[in-house]
Amino acid sequence: MTVPQTLLLRADASVRMGTGHVMRCLALAQAWRDNGDGVILASTELPAPLRDRLQAEGIELATLKQKAGSDADAQETAALASRRGAAWMVLDGYQFGTAYHERLNQGRVPLLVVDDLAHAEFYCCDIVLNQNLHAHESRYRQRRADTRLLLGPRYALLRHEFRAYAGWTRPIPARGRKVLVTLGGSDPDNATAKVVRALRQLGPEIEADIVIGGANPYRQQLEALVHGHETRLRLRRNVAAMAERMAWADVAMAAGGTTSWERACLGLPGLVFELADNQRDIVETIAKRELCVALGRPESISVDEIARALDALLKNPERRAAMARRGAELVDGQGSLRVVTALRGMQGDSDASSVSR
Repeated sequence: MTVPQTLLLRADASVRMGTGHVMRCLALAQAWRDNGDGVILASTELPAPLRDRLQAEGIELATLKQKAGSDADAQETAALASRRGAAWMVLDGYQFGTAYHERLNQGRVPLLVVDDLAHAEFYCCDIVLNQNLHAHESRYRQRRADTRLLLGPRYALLRHEFRAYAGWTRPIPARGRKVLVTLGGSDPDNATAKVVRALRQLGPEIEADIVIGGANPYRQQLEALVHGHETRLRLRRNVAAMAERMAWADVAMAAGGTTSWERACLGLPGLVFELADNQRDIVETIAKRELCVALGRPESISVDEIARALDALLKNPERRAAMARRGAELVDGQGSLRVVTALRGMQGDSDASSVSR
């Protein structure tokens, strides 16, 4: 009988930080659990709605007591991994630097670091995963000789629901009218309100699903903004079936994080904001590949300009079709499975220094 193996994930979520790190850990957890193995998510901070969702997925939660990213946090995480006999540890968060990697590496549990910014001075781990288009080996010269790199959207961490749409072809109407608004799990600066005001300027034939996460603190304000327009502007909270909503929409108004790869997988054209500095590289690269229309920072664009940009894309079926095709060609939804295959393969693989794209 095969002994179940445990994957230990270390990530946090909050209003200011958002939920993206934890949500892509969820995607990896789902793929790991396909074989009946166990997953633990260790965190110092986790909004209650996200906690409920993870528990509903069968993921065990462990609350850490130390300051996130500190040496004490690393010691507590390493002790948990040792105590639970973890087969792998996974770090996802900008608070985990070289010293944190080194502390975890004092144990015998192999380590995967999920990265976006190449922010660590040195990568002391077994695998670095950067799922972004701008990821390149040159960003990771300062790493252990045996560290393997998994680079590019081929390894995009998408949840099961996106994999279910493999082979699906998006219909492209001559005049788009269905808009999905998804600006992160928290949207701390309330860019969603600006988008709702832009939607209110468009004609009555335009309808929208406005998705907000459980960590969004502006629910009441947004409810007031859609009041009187509920038949076409629907505010939805804690949507679990995001792939279904993306398949429904003709265009998305989205943030430049992990949602970019979800949209690409579903061939969903988008107008994309930079909601944080760490999204700049992602937005610039997908805009250059003509996978989206880049709108910049929400504070740098007016409501009128947002409305005009959205209206122009809804009226341009050729551009939407091209975005849909390029996205589907780039992301096939199998990235989480590829990463899990790499983890399981390295448990008996002595040659772990290759770069994969």
